[in-house]
Amino acid sequence: MAPYIIAGLWFLFVFLVIYTILAWKKEHLVENTDVIRRTWYLIFILGCLVYLTNHPYSLFEKWTSYLIVLVAFVIVDSLLFLNLYISKIGGHEMRMREKQVSETEELWNITNRKVDNMEFVLNAFEYPSYTRSKDEYVHELENSMNAYAGKEFLNVDVLPYRTSEERAAVLKGDTKGKIKRQLELRKAYYSSKDKYMLMPLQILDEEYVAKVTSISDEVNIHDVDTNILNMMLMVFTLAVDNNIHDKGGDEC
Repeated sequence: MAPYIIAGLWFLFVFLVIYTILAWKKEHLVENTDVIRRTWYLIFILGCLVYLTNHPYSLFEKWTSYLIVLVAFVIVDSLLFLNLYISKIGGHEMRMREKQVSETEELWNITNRKVDNMEFVLNAFEYPSYTRSKDEYVHELENSMNAYAGKEFLNVDVLPYRTSEERAAVLKGDTKGKIKRQLELRKAYYSSKDKYMLMPLQILDEEYVAKVTSISDEVNIHDVDTNILNMMLMVFTLAVDNNIHDKGGDEC
């Protein structure tokens, strides 16, 4: 049994070495860290079970050895999969890698810029006092959203999502089942590959979908864009009379 255990340990070591090299050289190959980490846990537990099956009393007779292995496991897990490293050995202080801090700072700057652009649009956009039809109401709402989206190199199309034909026009591609479930849950759907987002809207008690697309390869759509567009919908609803008027000015 000992040769198999030693072979398993060498296999685990080689696996960790390969993972570490890929993490340094080609980060996109190790993006699915959760699956790799679950495999790492599975191998560790399997090794413990195999050894305990053959040496059941070793857990009590050699408990210090198990403790050493557990500590080593936790350290390796923290360094490789939790992206932590020791900054002060004496104080046992752990911190995130500089890259993650840089990414967080970049996201913070992006959010601040988007909020500033939203504030500018809300103050500068000329809201109509009323609209003559639902189509005009939706069109003006779309214009207000695009006033913000244009500053972020995005484009917004407000699409009806009421009839089966209208829903079929929105739900396209291999992921239409997933898109439908997300919209039914009143959640936005993101496609990082095609750089677009679908977010459900309720306008004048009817269902619509805002399709947000990126008009630049260097621009991504963020969660904060969803929040901002929802806020712009709320402001538009408060600013524009939702009683539809006909051409003569009388309420319908």
